[in-house]
Amino acid sequence: MTEELTNLQKQAVSMGIVVDTDHLHQVSEPIGEIEDTELLKLIDKMERILIVTKGVGLAMPQIGILKRGFIMYDSENNNIISVINPIIKKEYWQKEYAQEGCLSIVDKLITIGRAKKITIEYFTVINKNIKEVRREFRDFGARVAAHEIDHLNGVLIIDH
Repeated sequence: MTEELTNLQKQAVSMGIVVDTDHLHQVSEPIGEIEDTELLKLIDKMERILIVTKGVGLAMPQIGILKRGFIMYDSENNNIISVINPIIKKEYWQKEYAQEGCLSIVDKLITIGRAKKITIEYFTVINKNIKEVRREFRDFGARVAAHEIDHLNGVLIIDH
């Protein structure tokens, strides 16, 4: 574990990242009012946290809100995307094993096997407008999306 990672995770905790595993093991509820201005503000706040902590994904349960939403760095398009009420439609059989860390689980890297490709249906915010999306994520993007969906289902890296 590098000292830099530890410091970034400590900074995440100081910004309000939840590290209480009892809370994080709860299953999140769907977001009802998708076009709510409070949701847009929350996504903006999450983006700021992700940038400051140099993270690649952040789920709503990690900031204390048990709702089915997350943001993630989209390496294919070099931007941060919001993923609201995601449903995995297809998880491909080919897996890849790699170490994962988590802003909510300080000082742990765990090797986890994840599908190299997944297809997800979700809503996203683009220029303050809501859009329904069906997208295939590959490789690192698939890993990040699956990790964040685990958070929405109350599953942590320490549970794998």
